[in-house]
Amino acid sequence: MLAPGHEPRPGEGYDPAHYETLAAVEDTHFWFAARMRIIIAALQQHFPGLRRFLEVGCGTGTVLRAVGARFPAVTVSGSELFPEGLAIARRRAPHPVPGAFRRDRGIRCHRAHRR
Repeated sequence: MLAPGHEPRPGEGYDPAHYETLAAVEDTHFWFAARMRIIIAALQQHFPGLRRFLEVGCGTGTVLRAVGARFPAVTVSGSELFPEGLAIARRRAPHPVPGAFRRDRGIRCHRAHRR
C-alpha cells in the first residue's frame, strides 16, 4: 500500500468490481470519448515532442492505449492501486514489454508501449 494503515475499510472507497463494467463502456460512451479527445489534443498542443507518458491511476489502461496509438514513438507507463484494474490495463496494452510489470514499494507499474 502507498499509505499503510490508511486503506479503505470494507464498503468504503472504490469497488474494484466495477473495472470490468468500466472497461466495457469506455470505448463507446460519449463522456469517455470526449475526455480522450481533450487529453490527446492537450498533449498534441502542449507536448509535441512527447517521449514518455506516465499515468498515475491508469485504471483499465484506456488513456495509455489511446496515447500509445496516437504517439507511437512514446513510451507510456502507468500505475494502478487495484490489481483488478491493472490486469485489464495489461490486456489492453498495445505492445506489452516482457517483464515490465513489477511491484516497487507498493506501486504496481505497467509499461504499455515502447517503440
